[in-house]
Amino acid sequence: MHRIDTPMSRRGFVTTALAAAGVVRARRADAAQGQTARQIVERIQAAFRLTWRTTPTDDFHAGSPDVVVHGIATTVMATLDVLQRAAKARRNLVISHEPTFYTGNDDVSTLTSDPMYLAKVAFIKANDLAVFRFHDNWHGRRPEPMGQGLAEFLGWGDRRSADDPDVFVIPATTVGRVLALVEDKLKARSYRLIGSSETRVTRVGFLPGTPPNATAASRLMPKVDLILAGEQREWEGIYYAHDTVVNGQAKAMVTLGHAVSEDPGMKLCADWLKTFITDLPVDWIPAGEPFTPR
Repeated sequence: MHRIDTPMSRRGFVTTALAAAGVVRARRADAAQGQTARQIVERIQAAFRLTWRTTPTDDFHAGSPDVVVHGIATTVMATLDVLQRAAKARRNLVISHEPTFYTGNDDVSTLTSDPMYLAKVAFIKANDLAVFRFHDNWHGRRPEPMGQGLAEFLGWGDRRSADDPDVFVIPATTVGRVLALVEDKLKARSYRLIGSSETRVTRVGFLPGTPPNATAASRLMPKVDLILAGEQREWEGIYYAHDTVVNGQAKAMVTLGHAVSEDPGMKLCADWLKTFITDLPVDWIPAGEPFTPR
């Protein structure tokens, strides 16, 4: 049987078509009104006012800066695990402190056929992610936020020494009790200790991440009882600390791992972003330890 259209059914069709077109236009309008990753970063730059420095590090290193942002995630490192969690949570602008592709400034010239690089790029593209590296300018804020974030996680955020910004003066304790605090607050299990867990501690030096100065540990060790470091090259800070202990001084050093030591600083970053980005969700996604527990 052939359907015979009536004037009413044609009007209904037109009404339905117009309504559908309106939905499409509304969706397009919503997308047009959405902010791109590039625009969000411009807001971050504006928040720095005249102190923002243009560097090859602080830039988009993966994905497209023109994606419309649904949410923001901060992290110390855009690992595949972090990217997967960000995509699941619809946080498609990932602000990462460290590289995405395993080299200092994400130079991928030697990775163009590498299967892990290609898999990571494919995941970023498939999930409309953009990764912005936020390193040089974030370190440039005062108080320096990576050390401050670590101190706040451990409950020492207001105990910075007046004589050295890398030193925190804490109530008398022992290295062992500090390690228990590290395990509880940072969920760290793969740290390494030089010295005795019984060493008395009132002054703690912080060297999160990888200090750019090879003499950072030797500069700090005479001023403190304990250094909490991210990572150290063994022939620099590690053996300086080791020789100090062998020489009979009551000192200690704990290496937490690069990401673990700087993870809290990127929580501080998320908290700061929330003070002026109030129209989008902002979350911290910790990278955590990369090592498998024994």
